[in-house]
Amino acid sequence: MKGKFNLVIGLIGIAQVIYYLVMCPTVNCDERILGFGVSGIIFLLFWGILSIILLYGVYKENTKKE
Repeated sequence: MKGKFNLVIGLIGIAQVIYYLVMCPTVNCDERILGFGVSGIIFLLFWGILSIILLYGVYKENTKKE
């Protein structure tokens, strides 16, 4: 169950990054993370790193040898 949750959150994070890059290509727009106003670069880094960490965990879990 944890793997499925991480997969969904990781995919949502990737969708956030893609959506932000399409809607604000200059990356000068301000966004909010957990109620705090942050710059566009911080927003992209937050969601990008979070997605990579979660999806890598799912990848490792699915490819481990038994």
